[in-house]
Amino acid sequence: MLGLIKKDLYLILNNRNAIIIYLIMVGFFAVFAKMDISYILPFFFLSIFMSTFSYDEYNNFNGYVCTMPKGREYVVLSKYLITIVISLILSVFPLLLNILAFKTSLEESLTIALGSLFGFYLVVSVIYPLMFKFGAEKGRIAMIGCFFAVGVICYLLLTFIDLDNNILSSANSTIVIIIIVSITILMLTISYFISKNIYRNKQF
Repeated sequence: MLGLIKKDLYLILNNRNAIIIYLIMVGFFAVFAKMDISYILPFFFLSIFMSTFSYDEYNNFNGYVCTMPKGREYVVLSKYLITIVISLILSVFPLLLNILAFKTSLEESLTIALGSLFGFYLVVSVIYPLMFKFGAEKGRIAMIGCFFAVGVICYLLLTFIDLDNNILSSANSTIVIIIIVSITILMLTISYFISKNIYRNKQF
């Protein structure tokens, strides 16, 4: 499975020029415009990572990897592992930037980071099964609908949530964190098993 992870990382690095330019732009707005980039970095990574599905289809990699022992299982698992690890790494930089540069309180910074990751993993949990089911091209169309649906859900949630009361500064902050983390893990776990089942029964 390590080889599959390396393969996807190499494919991501093929877009290094676009990544560097984007990171420079994001850094500029973060420093000079004091823009919160907690939500931007993970979703930018997701848009880049979606290209690995297209590369796999274009090079008929799926048909090749299915001949390997546990190839179908490892393909799905490697996609989820890379997504989780890199998104967690990318969430550290905005967190430190908010605390050290913008002097944002630790509680507020953690709230932003937690909300960003929850929204990101919600999108991932829906999109990845669609990508494995319909492929890269049709999956992107479904992804647009997914983004719209998630946006509506987030808007409705924000409508009923009082943002003036920081969830991590409340007396039940630990319980809230445990609930959010538990829901996130449950979403990703269900999504992973759905994707694995789809990919295992798919014909290439």
